[in-house]
Amino acid sequence: ILEKIVKMWPDTDEGKQAQKDLMVDLSHRLKDFVAAYDQLKEQRGLLDFQDLLLIARNMLARSDETREYFRRRFRYLLIDEFQDTDPLQSEVAMLLCDARADDRAAAGKSRISNLFLVGDPKQSIYRFRRANIEVYDQSARLVGAAQRARIRQNFRSGWHIISWVNRVFSRLIEPSRDGHFQPEYVPLLPGPHAYEFPGRVVLLYPPEPDTDCKGRVNQIRYREGCCIALLIKRAVKAAWPCSRERGSLGYQD
Repeated sequence: ILEKIVKMWPDTDEGKQAQKDLMVDLSHRLKDFVAAYDQLKEQRGLLDFQDLLLIARNMLARSDETREYFRRRFRYLLIDEFQDTDPLQSEVAMLLCDARADDRAAAGKSRISNLFLVGDPKQSIYRFRRANIEVYDQSARLVGAAQRARIRQNFRSGWHIISWVNRVFSRLIEPSRDGHFQPEYVPLLPGPHAYEFPGRVVLLYPPEPDTDCKGRVNQIRYREGCCIALLIKRAVKAAWPCSRERGSLGYQD
């Protein structure tokens, strides 16, 4: 919405000033809204998810006794889908283990020994709720390159498809100049049985939507769905090969 509002002004000095004035006014109004929201929660004795994170972070950061209690209770910490972690959640995780440099020094440890992170930075898509690739990168650097393992083997696709994916996406996914915001592409490797059945790559081009439905997500998704359904129907009718054990493709596949 803000993006559409900003585009209402021309790209001139006057237009840029109007944009700045709008943002200042909006920030003041949002500040009042947040204050009223906090007051309402306090009156009703309620907490939202962000409150829980803030309280947990503050409690762990300010109390050595609390940190030690939870560290004794949770000896090891494993976090899956770490690319979806926002800065607050990451800080809570680091406080729960020996990730802080001063804590490691006090315990006589040179590296993090009780934190296990699993994630794919290329799937970091939750920027709207403060998750971003920088949190992932900072945490990976904190863990250390020597303790980092890349899982590259793909067990779902044949080698023809993996080769095509590597060739195409290695050109599309490249690190940004400043080294942030965009991860590097990690080439995939075929699994042990990938060469038994190579598979194929099929590109679909849904028909262009009419002018009256351009921009309407539901209409576009419907057209894409129809395109996929027609491809499946064609593949089954033409008896595309599926696997050595099952033979040709069927609707159950």
